[in-house]
Amino acid sequence: MKDLKDLMAVKLIERLGMLESKLTEHKEGKGMKEKIKVLTVGDIHGDDTWKKIDPEKYDYIRFCGDYFDSYESRPDDDFSNFQDIVIWANSHPGKISLGIGNHDISRFLYKTKAWERARWHSGYTARNIEKIWQIYTTNKHLFSAAMQINNTLWTHAGISNKSWSIFHKWAFDHQDDPIADFINKEYENLNPALFQVGQSRGGYTPVGGIFWADKSETDKDPLRGYAQIVGHTPVRQVETVIMTNDSGASITYTDTRLGNKNYYETVINEPILIRGTASHKPKEEELSSDE
Repeated sequence: MKDLKDLMAVKLIERLGMLESKLTEHKEGKGMKEKIKVLTVGDIHGDDTWKKIDPEKYDYIRFCGDYFDSYESRPDDDFSNFQDIVIWANSHPGKISLGIGNHDISRFLYKTKAWERARWHSGYTARNIEKIWQIYTTNKHLFSAAMQINNTLWTHAGISNKSWSIFHKWAFDHQDDPIADFINKEYENLNPALFQVGQSRGGYTPVGGIFWADKSETDKDPLRGYAQIVGHTPVRQVETVIMTNDSGASITYTDTRLGNKNYYETVINEPILIRGTASHKPKEEELSSDE
């Protein structure tokens, strides 16, 4: 009998195949392209070189998150840069998707039951936390913990087969959803497994969740059936690990702040399944009913 992670991988791949026929009609109705180009922006940490990006060159732009806690700029500068990113994303509706990193959940989850465990990381400061929380809560349509196009999956730190099996044990519902929908709903549910800090990052659990997983965990055991694109672990240049077994797994690390290019371009053929991208800003009454 296959082990648990093999069974889960088969189930996930089958689920993606089942959704393909249902979403083809949706694709044709929206006039979507046969190929789309996605730009991944690695961890920000106050850096403003993203302002050089020409959004007209891309169908989607995905930020990996970690907008705060620069070691080079002041917290007020990080805050201003974050404001600029949100304004820019709102000026290009549906194109720019803002990911969420471990340095962000300490602000975004302010006033939730998860905040106490989310706020302990290097460089954390409570400065501007109320203003950051307000910007996040009124612009949640721009943010997602996971984004997915076909079997390409974006999270902040990545998913290993081991962390996925732990995550499923903690999952509350909707396990039949596309993986990005599943993760994003569990983020809203404050599922503790997502916020685990693994031993390789100074925590107490065997592996980290999607905000904390270390490269040493994911590069040897990336989630079967998916091509992941992540930030989090600094690398000198973009690195892609492709598994040579039959898992169909790969993972690309884009946090190249140690180098000089913090971007990664991806071209995806036949974009049938798209989840976790930015949506249009909801009406004011919808925002108020959300809080």
